[in-house]
Amino acid sequence: MRSAQHALGRISPLVYGSGTRIEIGIDGLQARNGDERGVLAAALRSVRTHLRSAPFCAIASSRLAAAAAAQEHECRLLLPGEEREYLAEQPIETLFLAVLPRSVEELEAAVEHCRTLGVRTLGGLARLRSGELGARLGPIAGLLIPLARGEDVQPILPVPLPRRLVAREPFDQPLASVEELRFPLRRALDDLLARVRRDGAAVGLVRLHLARERGRPLRAVARLPLPTTDRTQIERLLLAALERTVAAARGEPLDLDGILSAHLQFDGVLPASGDQLTLLGARSPRVDRLAWSTAAIAIRYGADRVLYAEVVDPDDARVERRTRMRRAHPEVAE
Repeated sequence: MRSAQHALGRISPLVYGSGTRIEIGIDGLQARNGDERGVLAAALRSVRTHLRSAPFCAIASSRLAAAAAAQEHECRLLLPGEEREYLAEQPIETLFLAVLPRSVEELEAAVEHCRTLGVRTLGGLARLRSGELGARLGPIAGLLIPLARGEDVQPILPVPLPRRLVAREPFDQPLASVEELRFPLRRALDDLLARVRRDGAAVGLVRLHLARERGRPLRAVARLPLPTTDRTQIERLLLAALERTVAAARGEPLDLDGILSAHLQFDGVLPASGDQLTLLGARSPRVDRLAWSTAAIAIRYGADRVLYAEVVDPDDARVERRTRMRRAHPEVAE
């Protein structure tokens, strides 16, 4: 679902994802894809390779109507003006598909009150006045009645989706060591990071794929404690992950040879937030700044050496059951 959401983000800047459901705003997309059916076909093409089965889909000017229509196991298009008539036949429980700035418990209580009042369908709810229902349900009534009438109260807001950037480095002569790999790796990192910084973004996940003359390709994944654009930090974590991959595969120290090409990929490119300091430097006790130091220690000495205590039962008399030790950086051991 995550990759499908990322693919839809290339079509529309308005994307909302929750569980197994993805919504996109299509206003203005008709100029590029034709009518609504053309937009629907483009969306289905973009997610086809990311989902195991064909998705259920619908288009409507009401988010609730589209979510309800998509439950019918077919692709349906509700023309403007048809939403109220379609929703009128739906059961009151359809409101659970709505996106509202209210808790699930509040919505469940409101639906239960509607059942108590004899309101079984959205059509019955749409015929009520806000004042009548508000006396029983409170302020949430002002949100539910417009929904039942096919009027959206919560537009899809633009959300910054993670981006994926890729750089490929083929080599004329196979590389024989990690030291020879460092220079093209830094060149590829600099190229991608320049694009990331230009957009005011940062990187959260880096993947490296090395094709070799002999043996299977090597893959390394570096999960960064915080999104960053610091090349030195990314290079250290990536090479440490590569060393763990080789050691686990061959049971011996790092010894790379015959590297034909390198494939570098940035996943999770998001707007930058906060700042990072150099690894292994002095830190304040703030968790976000401390994360870089503890990650570096875990890389150097092993993920099982950096632990934190989690309080399980503060009232248990036995110390061993009062707390539990967990790895501070389980991603380092991946």
